[in-house]
Amino acid sequence: MPLVRLAEAAPLDLTVDGADELDADLRLIKGGGAALLQEKIVAAASKRLVIVAYSGKRVQTLGAF
Repeated sequence: MPLVRLAEAAPLDLTVDGADELDADLRLIKGGGAALLQEKIVAAASKRLVIVAYSGKRVQTLGAF
């Protein structure tokens, strides 16, 4: 897969990203990592955004990270 600048590839069809936390009601938090701004820019340039998380990201209270 070639590496290109976002401006050359936009609009993107799909962005897949991970959640930092999610609760029992499937509400989630993004932004526990250092790349949040970059992730938001890429998501904004995408037609669709899919957020994935595994059971280890599940918490009782959001904001604990």
